[in-house]
Amino acid sequence: MLSTGALSSATAASAPGKVTPTPQASAQATPLQIDSPAQFAVALLRQGQWPVSGSNVCAMMAWEAAEGGHFVSGASRFNPINTTQSMPGDSIFNSVGVRNYPDWQTGVDATLKTLGLGFYDAIRAELSSGDDAAGVLEAVSQSPWGTKFDGGSSVSGGCLDWATEFDAKRKSAESAITDANVALAQATPKLDAAHKAQAKLIAKYNAMQFEINQAQSRLAVFARSLYIAGVEPEIVSKLEAVQSGDPIAYTLLRAYPGLSADRDAEAINRSLALLAEVGASKQHAADAVASATAEIESAQARKAHADQQLIAIERDSLPD
Repeated sequence: MLSTGALSSATAASAPGKVTPTPQASAQATPLQIDSPAQFAVALLRQGQWPVSGSNVCAMMAWEAAEGGHFVSGASRFNPINTTQSMPGDSIFNSVGVRNYPDWQTGVDATLKTLGLGFYDAIRAELSSGDDAAGVLEAVSQSPWGTKFDGGSSVSGGCLDWATEFDAKRKSAESAITDANVALAQATPKLDAAHKAQAKLIAKYNAMQFEINQAQSRLAVFARSLYIAGVEPEIVSKLEAVQSGDPIAYTLLRAYPGLSADRDAEAINRSLALLAEVGASKQHAADAVASATAEIESAQARKAHADQQLIAIERDSLPD
């Protein structure tokens, strides 16, 4: 617990220029649930934005064991390292001013608020390094917090052995997250460029719309003439496609532009060429957008999977 000398400082403002970890907002989609000292360590480290490393988890568990909060029968509630930080809904646990908190989120927020004080710069610095459990506990011992670790770090060899395996699992998951973030970073400019190219193309063809409409009308008249002449009896069923600018329908008409002089073969050829170009370029632009979108969706799915793997490791691979 906090020593009586530090009791008044527990609710004081941080010293100027000190970096204070920002706790997450108490309102969450689901209430924070913690069932073990290791889970409290992970929640505190995550919300304090310190490395969720094996060393840090082991250090926090040793600190919790030394303080004897919450997880020991008759201890303070939702307050594993016995902070005296006042919070909404709390109650006094003992004469030193250690608090009981109404829920886990309040307890985590209170602990982070206390650790954000200037008295605990060294503890935060050790947690930020994430690789020295003994250093964390030494910083705790040298601080106004009441916990002392004289004559050793109080971190068991078994926990440190676990920490090595835990860190290897997390490193693999974090590497997958990094790879997914790189893929996202590479795909996002592609999608932006594809959208810009598509917008530029649309603007171009909007300016050409009168010419495009004329070409479509000319080909529709030509298609009807083929039907009337009996050359292409099925063309009437394709007129809607011709008039809408479907390049597939124009492929059919390409066989007939010079059928007779009175159909103005040159004009029909120009119309076919124009509308084929319009259809092909629009399709190319749409394909580019679809390809970039698919890349982003794939990277997002990979990142979500890797995020879930990391969460599962931090939830399921913890020591008892």
